[in-house]
Amino acid sequence: MEALLQGLIKSATALGLFYIYFKTLLSKETFFVVKRVYLIVGVLSSLFIPLVVITDYVAAGPIPFDWSNLPIVSQTPNLSSWDWKTTLLQAYSFGVFLKAIRLLYQGFCVTRLIGNGTQYRESGYTYILVDQKALPFSFFNYIIYNPNLHSATDLETILKHEKEQCKKTHTLDVVFFQLFLITQWFNSFAWLYHKRLRKT
Repeated sequence: MEALLQGLIKSATALGLFYIYFKTLLSKETFFVVKRVYLIVGVLSSLFIPLVVITDYVAAGPIPFDWSNLPIVSQTPNLSSWDWKTTLLQAYSFGVFLKAIRLLYQGFCVTRLIGNGTQYRESGYTYILVDQKALPFSFFNYIIYNPNLHSATDLETILKHEKEQCKKTHTLDVVFFQLFLITQWFNSFAWLYHKRLRKT
C-alpha cells in the first residue's frame, strides 16, 4: 500500500515537472510535432520513473546486542488508531472508479453518435452527420459534425483541421491519456497536461 502511494506521488511529481518545463520553454513553440512528442514522452516517463529504484549498499560490521536491555512491549491493542493510508487509498480507488465509469460513458456516447448519424465516405475518411448540438471532432478515421451549425466557409476550415487530426492519429493520444488520467485524476497538472495535449 505504501509503495503504491509513493509511486503515485512520484508519478504526479514527474508529470508536474514535465508540464512546468513545457509551459516555460515549449508552449510558444510552433513545431507541433516536437510539442506532441515531448508531451507523450512526458507521460511515458511519469509512468516509468516510479519503477526506478536506486539502491545504496552500506557495509556494516557486527552489532553487539545486550539481551538484558530488551524493551518491554505492551500487549494492549491500540483500538483508537486511525489508518490514514487505508482511507487515502479508498478515496483514490473511488476516484479511479468514477473516472473509469465516465470514460466508458463517453465511449458509449461516441459510439451512439456514429451509429445513429448519416455516414458517407470520401478520401479515406468516414463523415458522420449528426443532428445533435455537438462540436465537430474526429475519432480515428471518423469525422463527426453537425452541418447545420456552421457556415460553408467555417465548415471547410473545420473539416480540414479534423482531417489533419486523423492523419496524426490524434485519437490514439487522447485515448491513451484518458486511460492515464484514470490513475492521475487527483493531479491538477494531469488535467492541464490533458488540455495541452488536446490542442497539439
